Amino acid sequence: YIRNGVQPKRELGEYGKEEFLRLTRALEGSKTITEIDLSALESACKYYDAHCQLEDNMLDVNSRFEMTDKGNMILSPWSIESKRCFEIYLKTVLQYGVTPLARTRIVGSVGDKEKPKDPMEQLLKKLG
Repeated sequence: YIRNGVQPKRELGEYGKEEFLRLTRALEGSKTITEIDLSALESACKYYDAHCQLEDNMLDVNSRFEMTDKGNMILSPWSIESKRCFEIYLKTVLQYGVTPLARTRIVGSVGDKEKPKDPMEQLLKKLG
């Protein structure tokens, strides 16, 4: 499992590095993430960084929407790319239980001694 103070192995932007450190601190004791998973987590944080940078750029130049030749408002390419980056980030981190709903679906490693007893199995043993 991951250890305290793990750092990303590749260069991440400011937002990506902050998110990587936040996630690894939060997931340290969960027994759902190992050293092998860190590269996937880094990739997710790279997409998160790109999303945040695009959002900052759109705020600076007010370019979330564009006007077509016919006068219709549509999402700008920056908005579409920002949304795509965030969706990729979210799909990846949901696998590690970063939302309450995702945590209910994830079960960490449980030893044989800690395994909950199945009531049906116990009944069948008594009957058999």
